[in-house]
Amino acid sequence: MTGNRSPARPLAAPDDKHSPAAAERRRTTPNIIDYARSETRPFGVDAPFNAVDALVLASLVYQDMPACVRTLADVEARSGTFRRRLSSIDVRHPVRSIRHLAAPEFGDATLASVSEALTPDNFHVESGHNGLADPRLTQELYAAIGDNPRFACVRVDASDEHFSEEQQMQFAAVTMLLPGGTLAVAFRGTDDSLVGWKEDFNMAFRYPVPAQHAACEYVCAVARLWRGPMVLLGHSKGGNLAVYAAMNAPEPMRVVRSDQKGVMQHLTFSWQVSGNDFEYLPQVSPSSQLFNRSLNGWLESLSTEDRERAVDALFSVLRSSHADSISDLMAAGLKAVPTMINTFVGLSEADRRHLIEAMGLLMAAVRSRYSR
Repeated sequence: MTGNRSPARPLAAPDDKHSPAAAERRRTTPNIIDYARSETRPFGVDAPFNAVDALVLASLVYQDMPACVRTLADVEARSGTFRRRLSSIDVRHPVRSIRHLAAPEFGDATLASVSEALTPDNFHVESGHNGLADPRLTQELYAAIGDNPRFACVRVDASDEHFSEEQQMQFAAVTMLLPGGTLAVAFRGTDDSLVGWKEDFNMAFRYPVPAQHAACEYVCAVARLWRGPMVLLGHSKGGNLAVYAAMNAPEPMRVVRSDQKGVMQHLTFSWQVSGNDFEYLPQVSPSSQLFNRSLNGWLESLSTEDRERAVDALFSVLRSSHADSISDLMAAGLKAVPTMINTFVGLSEADRRHLIEAMGLLMAAVRSRYSR
């Protein structure tokens, strides 16, 4: 793993009435935390793996795995080939060693042991939390699954993470073994870093981006190590990586109801749960459809080179504030504006025009938050 993570962002005070944690307390409709507390039936015929389970597992990947979970590199070094498995035979456990020769054993770490190993100090941006949601919500989710017999026995292995500012790459994944033998490969979505956001924007003109390539390599590595059915899952960019890695897998779109508006509907904790599934809507809202058409029309009007220049221009302005993350930008507030304006003025006329067009589309997305 290369590159530097952004410094810590301040967490909202527990009594801040506008904080995500306060909003969580005011909720009346169940979300994935409620589901992780209440759905205690073991995976099986009566309670099979479902869409809400998938979102629970996808949300867990925004947290770095503790030391009890092996990395993919460690697993491959010990068990990646027959020769490596042969060299790691333990004569004290002959039966286990013979099974290991035939096929590598999955790691012993469980979601219960992962939950137990994570301390409150781990749920901060500088020490393990990588999501955009309030870390305390992720902490609550881990506490819920650690005490829930449905999730506690799920085993976890092959944690993998790559972060490179030079390559403009942000990637993380982990594999979980469900009771019954299904391998659930979970990809992390976009984190708080500008590197991660830049890679997302690079998808406008680059295919594949490094994280997509890494996702394919990760799935291939897992398939080489372990047999069994496999499901690929992830939230946000993680979902994109799952689809890309699956290649020709069908992808029917289903719209999940959110208790938020506009861009805030993106947060997993706003998605509404009904029993062991989500609440669905017949289609995306008209305002979102309009924004999508406008964005696609703007992208189609630009050449690949113009798209790349527009993205580079946007992030050169953001970088001029000396911020490494979205949180840094929010914390800097008006102090960052003069430097960013100077950088914007120094751009070429074409870059300024494309950037103004892009910012207009982003403002339209923000306004759509209040149009529902």
